[in-house]
Order: sequence, then C-alpha cells, then structure tokens
Amino acid sequence: MAPAQGAASRLTPEEVFERAALHGDEHTIKLTDTALDVASWDADGRGAEPALAAALRAVELIEPVG
Repeated sequence: MAPAQGAASRLTPEEVFERAALHGDEHTIKLTDTALDVASWDADGRGAEPALAAALRAVELIEPVG
C-alpha cells in the first residue's frame, strides 16, 4: 500500500482538504476538492479511500507554494 493510501484511511475528508489548503498550490486544491466530491458521492465507501489517497499523493508530489 502506498503511503498516501494508508494515510487516507486515517484522515477525515476535512483533514485531507486542510493539508491541500496549507500546501497552497491551486491544482492540488482543485484536485482535492474533486476527490472530496467523489468521496461524498460514494455510497458504499469503496471509492472514497482511493480518491482521498490521490489528493494526498498530489500534496506529496506537487511543489508547495511559498
């Protein structure tokens, strides 16, 4: 399991968004916002973790602002 995917299972969607907002890059924030939408639409819960993991991975890979 990738580090971001493991972290996604321990964080709330709000915490994932907070990390993206603190990161500051507009693309990271937009991707995270979309991931939160996907997670909220996921009735059975199987797609939420990969969506949030993708957002966390973007935080890891994209250069932060500032």
